[in-house]
Amino acid sequence: MLMKTAIAHARSWEDVEQIQLEVNDVALEARRLYEKLGFHSWGIEPRSLSWKGQDTDGIHMILQLRNW
Repeated sequence: MLMKTAIAHARSWEDVEQIQLEVNDVALEARRLYEKLGFHSWGIEPRSLSWKGQDTDGIHMILQLRNW
């Protein structure tokens, strides 16, 4: 619900054309949620996070708010 509200608010601003975010490659449920909301992945940042000795990749995602 929070993400839907944030997206709707961003859509109300005329000069905002897109929303970008990064999700960790091990956060599968979060990635599925973003995809369900219309986000698409556009790139991977290798080893963007290191936690407890484990490196994980960041998946860059984008949601276009305006038609190009």
